[in-house]
Amino acid sequence: MNFRYRVPPTAWLCLSVPLMIFVAFSQPEALESAEGKPPDEELPVYDGPLFEKPNTPRPPFLARVNRTDIDGLVGEDFRLECPGFTIVMPVPARWSRQWDSASSVSFYFRGDRRVTFSLSLYGMEEFIPDIEPESIKGYLEWLRLKYPELIEFHNDDGEFLPMGQSTRPLDRKNRVLIYSIAKPEGKSKKVTIFYEYFLETRGWILTCLLKGPEEVVKNVRKDFGYIFFTAYIDEG
Repeated sequence: MNFRYRVPPTAWLCLSVPLMIFVAFSQPEALESAEGKPPDEELPVYDGPLFEKPNTPRPPFLARVNRTDIDGLVGEDFRLECPGFTIVMPVPARWSRQWDSASSVSFYFRGDRRVTFSLSLYGMEEFIPDIEPESIKGYLEWLRLKYPELIEFHNDDGEFLPMGQSTRPLDRKNRVLIYSIAKPEGKSKKVTIFYEYFLETRGWILTCLLKGPEEVVKNVRKDFGYIFFTAYIDEG
């Protein structure tokens, strides 16, 4: 004898509701799996002005050690005589001067000559017009075009303000652009990191550039910061 069991209509309804819910929630993943992941959102195309850094020689600074003797207490500082003003900073005891026509003054770290810091002076009409974020961005985009696929920016945040800075060099607001450039060297890559600071002073744009192998620069940044961040302008 054959028995046939007839499923009540209400039972089909109970089965179909969970199935519909499962399909509704799983459908986007299924489509994504079948068609591949949706393309990443494209970055907006930069359409602002580009600011190219001049490669012509910079106005040189006259550098000298200044010694004072007040009631037998001898002190010294390091002075950079610039057009129209003088920068005073601690004596860079662990650094030596080197010739570099692309900078107003340049030093190398005695522990590793690959690490350098330099100061350069630019007229506002020959480089960036100010240190507002839009101007720094225009320089960043010029660098991106100059070193395609080699450059990586580490603080393209739209503001470029230094973090953790306890004092302001020359008592002025400054911005910093941090980037690294990786150039092929045999089977590996030679990575150089750059910390480029921008200040406005006396109608000029002053840049300070610290660069070198990343692992070495990491160890000398404190010494560099002591020199640069405590510098001031002699108003006398």
